[in-house]
Parts: sequence; structure tokens; C-alpha cells
Amino acid sequence: MSRLLWVLFGGLLALAVWFSTPAAKPTSQQIDWCVNDGRRFPLDQAISGCTAAIESGHEDLLWAFVNRCSAYNDQKQHELALADCNEAIRRDPTLAIAYNNRGNSYDGKGDHDRALIDFNEAIRLDPKYGHAYYNRGIAHQAKGNLDLARADYAQAIRLDPKDAAALYRLGLVKQMRGDQAGGDADIAAARAINPKVDQPKR
Repeated sequence: MSRLLWVLFGGLLALAVWFSTPAAKPTSQQIDWCVNDGRRFPLDQAISGCTAAIESGHEDLLWAFVNRCSAYNDQKQHELALADCNEAIRRDPTLAIAYNNRGNSYDGKGDHDRALIDFNEAIRLDPKYGHAYYNRGIAHQAKGNLDLARADYAQAIRLDPKDAAALYRLGLVKQMRGDQAGGDADIAAARAINPKVDQPKR
């Protein structure tokens, strides 16, 4: 057999072995990175953990797509986030958090109308999903619909009275609507819950 044929045969054999070998199962550390409870890990680390889980093919991957979508949103890589949330929704069209996260992707791209569609669906699927009301309020506020934003922030607070981010934004909307005293009170209450609420996270 000629050297060229051996090279070709060896390359094809290597490819066959590569495709037939299952990907390594993600470690417990990589899973912790992907879950990122309490945002303990840097976003790049969280994304690498989710990617390891997704590439393994050994487990239910829905949670990994949802969490990587969220991490990409935090990095403002909204196109990558959209791809992951679309896959999560394809796998489970009833998962409210996937619509919420995809809404954040669209909102981050400035497409507030499509964001509102997803936030509406998240709320329809889970009427007690406070984060979806909060995020819908942000989209309404971005479109200048302050009354709708105020109603959504208020609902988020009813569902979770300790939601400092919603309380803070409710205060801002009150100030914009001319209720300076009410807005100041809400913002002070939000800062009492979370002194860093000026940079609220979704």
C-alpha cells in the first residue's frame, strides 16, 4: 500500500474512532460551574461548565442550555444566548424560564416587542414567576410605557417583597411620573435590602 493510501486510511480510522468514542462525562465541578448557584463563578467558567455538559451527551441537557443562555446574556452575547434558549424551548416548549431568558436576549438586542412576547409567554406558563414580571417591566419602560412598567414592578414585589431590583425600578418610575417622595422611599427601601441594587441583575 502506498504511503498516501496509508495516510488516508489512518486519517479515516482516526475519524471513525473519534466519532465512535463518547464524550467525557462532565465532572461535578463543571456541573457546579454551569449551575452557578449564587453566581459564585465567573461567567466564562459557567459557560465552560455548561458547554462540557452539552458536549457530553450523557445527561438531560435542558438545564445546561437554559443556564448557558443566561450566562451569555450576562456577557451581552445575545446571539449565542438566543441559540441556546431556542434549543431549550425546542426541547421543552412549556419551560417558563427559557422564554424569560430568551426575552432578555431580545431585550438586550433592543427588540423590545419580541421580548414582550416571550415575557408574556413566561407569565402565561407560570403566573407566579416574579422575574418575568420584572423583566417585562424593563421592556415596557424601555418603550416608554411607564404605567405598564409600574404595574409589572409592583406585581414582582407582591410576589417577592424582598425583590430589591423591582423595588428600585419602581422607585425610578415613580420619580419619572412626578412622585419624587414615593420614588425616593422605594429606592431607599431597595438599598436597605441590597446596597448594590443600583446595578440590578436579571
